[in-house]
Amino acid sequence: CWFSYLFPQIFKNFKRKSTKGLSISMIVLSIFSSLCDIISAYALGFGTPNLIGAPLGLLKKFIIIFQYYYYQNYSEKRSFATKQIV
Repeated sequence: CWFSYLFPQIFKNFKRKSTKGLSISMIVLSIFSSLCDIISAYALGFGTPNLIGAPLGLLKKFIIIFQYYYYQNYSEKRSFATKQIV
């Protein structure tokens, strides 16, 4: 469950072409916790699932950050184009 909890959000953002309602502060805190998880996994010699899962979790969070900025610019360009037509 932990590994897959962001997939529905990523898919919803992609489908709607929007990240409206997404809390950027939650994502920043989540990235910070993932970085701490990665550091502890390598420093304390955790098992393979932690050594692989923690960086993959961070990758998913970076996908959400990318979507946040991409769709923010996408919606601004789309609204600008709509204003030009009217």
